[in-house]
Amino acid sequence: MVVAVLVVVAAVAIAAPYLPGKVGVLKGRPGSHAAASAGAAGTAGAKPGPVTTTPIPPTPEQQAAGIHVPTALAAELRSWNTGSAGRALSQITTEVGTALQSSGRKSYVTMKSACGNLATSISAAGNLAPIPDAAMQGQYSSALSALAKAASDCRSAISTQPDGDEYVRTTTNPTVLQLAQNELSSGIKSLAAITIVINAATPRAS
Repeated sequence: MVVAVLVVVAAVAIAAPYLPGKVGVLKGRPGSHAAASAGAAGTAGAKPGPVTTTPIPPTPEQQAAGIHVPTALAAELRSWNTGSAGRALSQITTEVGTALQSSGRKSYVTMKSACGNLATSISAAGNLAPIPDAAMQGQYSSALSALAKAASDCRSAISTQPDGDEYVRTTTNPTVLQLAQNELSSGIKSLAAITIVINAATPRAS
């Protein structure tokens, strides 16, 4: 799933004040690259190469578990998240995900519809309570502004017209469409970073 991948690799700049910042590594088998090279060259007795390491991005759950949110702020975040503003954040995240997934499937009619819904949700969110943390609200406002532009670019990039009684013909502007995709991807990373901190403020069942 596009959204799952994006959330896992989400940039967590907003979480940085609370996050230790440790990531795991996946150790490769010693000499795996050297052995492959030796086999390709037809040589024997090649010495094992160095151990390779590949960073493993922490999951959202692991990131949240490593974040400490001050008690007073945690209570305020929980209250915000259970209200209409928190539901708006969830809705916006879902709509961005739908737009990106539809783009990946080249379902451009669905993508354009999701971008229209996204624009409406962003407009409504601007009238709701701010996140009770200045830094997080600043990140959220920036993300919403960027996503509003993404929604506009998305709709501009996709043209639709009826094709008979049952079909819709779509045409796209590849340059503008790619711009919208990049903006949507960047925006959902920002939303994910905010959500990680909010999740850290929510007690988890043992």
